[in-house]
Amino acid sequence: MATSIPGTRTAPSTTVRYLGEWTLDTEEPYTEDQAPATGGGDLRKVIRFHLVPVKTTITAPEVEIGQDYVAPDETVVPAPITPSAPDPDLVGRNLSTHRRLQNLLAAKAKKRGLAALSPGASDPGFDLAWRDDENRLTVCEVKSLTPANEAR
Repeated sequence: MATSIPGTRTAPSTTVRYLGEWTLDTEEPYTEDQAPATGGGDLRKVIRFHLVPVKTTITAPEVEIGQDYVAPDETVVPAPITPSAPDPDLVGRNLSTHRRLQNLLAAKAKKRGLAALSPGASDPGFDLAWRDDENRLTVCEVKSLTPANEAR
């Protein structure tokens, strides 16, 4: 839940991407400069903090993700195509092919002794994930390639 401090504005909702752990640069922790106020107002003094990545490897997530793999039904008959359908994987026979490939990947992962996972109720959407014996997580998003979507 976001909280608001009186007199401040909150940023519009955006997607956040985790880029790893960062720390203050010990050689040049900050610089001072002038910049216009938000919205193009008068110049004001700003302090820019300089961050550098911490060189560590995270092998296990702090929050568990996924549940035991649930194979999607490959015999699904999709609704008729609409002009605004944005994802070719969700249109026509591609949906069955998409699910078949997803299930084949899950079977291969299990055959190799990996724990195949589907997203849980509170997880972001993904097609398939698996953990290896060192608890490393791999997330897989199956995509179908057609001449119409090859450039994207």
